[in-house]
Amino acid sequence: MNRKLNKYVNYLQDNNPSPFCDYIICKELLKLDEKTVKESYEWAKQFKLYKEIEQEQLPDGSWGGFDTWHSNKYPKNKYKATARAIGRLLDLSLDGIDDPMVNRVIDVIKKYLTGELPDPEFYGKDNIGKPIAIRQQMIQHLGYFEPENNYVTEVRNSIAELLKKCCSDRFLNKEMWINLGGTGVFFCFSNIDMLSYGNIIDDDLQRILLAYSWEVDDWGWAHPCKIKSPEEPSFIFWIRTLERLKNFSLFGEFMEPVITPYLYSICERIIDDVNNQMQIAINNYFYHHGQYSESRNTTQKKKNDLLLQIIRILNKCEV
Repeated sequence: MNRKLNKYVNYLQDNNPSPFCDYIICKELLKLDEKTVKESYEWAKQFKLYKEIEQEQLPDGSWGGFDTWHSNKYPKNKYKATARAIGRLLDLSLDGIDDPMVNRVIDVIKKYLTGELPDPEFYGKDNIGKPIAIRQQMIQHLGYFEPENNYVTEVRNSIAELLKKCCSDRFLNKEMWINLGGTGVFFCFSNIDMLSYGNIIDDDLQRILLAYSWEVDDWGWAHPCKIKSPEEPSFIFWIRTLERLKNFSLFGEFMEPVITPYLYSICERIIDDVNNQMQIAINNYFYHHGQYSESRNTTQKKKNDLLLQIIRILNKCEV
């Protein structure tokens, strides 16, 4: 763990950490032994945050459509799309452990990809090309759990080759990317996080890609260079862009000039706010994302959750 984060981990441990906060600290930050991590995981899964998403997982292992919300079929569910649910599993660090929910969703994705199960989406007459896009997203999400799966490596290699062609002039030519990629190789530029693992691109290419990602708003919400405050409801969109890029090996290089000091300043505000006056906006666009406490009904719980979310990012910036 980055040693600068010690005092923030101590703060969390001294302020009634939730079971999932304790589990994530043990697993990701302190990297404790397998037995201790397993015990903290088993304790965390007894509580509401785990039970809620578990109860909404369908018998086939999905959460309804893969990318679309089938609200008419599951009107009371919080997780109406499998991709959204997977995002929450990763947020709760349920990725590299033998978890029943994770095992079931991996199984259903593989069945979609092999054709054993039909595509879960509903397509209208104008949705030409959408099945290809959904398949790409399925492979992307499978890669979070099994990065060396054959489906994943094939697509990742194709994306890397496309990126090399589009960066031949030392910058990313997005027009060429669209013209060459279309929907057959890579549907959505926002899925570039597939290139952050597998040692598939060299540092020079990674710098071009991150430089583009830092400045250009390809996700429609926010991008790293436009810093948001925790008081703003749009903060969740901004911090999600950082989370999507945090596994690139050069992430810290791009964070260092401005954003790393800014995130440390938020951490200092949190631990110095003895009277719990800090304002933290809640935005449920990404339902529960960044929530590790049973509820967020007190300022202290919001502070604990925000601090953990931030130090998980900072831990990727420095060794």
